[in-house]
Amino acid sequence: MKKKILQDHSKIGKRLVPPLKSSNIPLREGDYTKEILPEIIWIGLIHEKIGLKRGIELVYRFVSFVKESRGEKNTLIFPLLAICIN
Repeated sequence: MKKKILQDHSKIGKRLVPPLKSSNIPLREGDYTKEILPEIIWIGLIHEKIGLKRGIELVYRFVSFVKESRGEKNTLIFPLLAICIN
């Protein structure tokens, strides 16, 4: 038996809502060019500058540092900290 197109979507009024948006997973729409692309560029530049192995170590330490500091009140400029960590 064939599935109907969009059968897994919910209908709210005249709008069809995809399954991921109607789930309990906290998702939000974002701008790829402002949120994800800069991170990919930074990681690529770090790898290009200091090599893949050291770049992975640096990015991992940097992400760990960011994760640990999320609860603090002080606002940090994380791209500038990448220079200081190494």
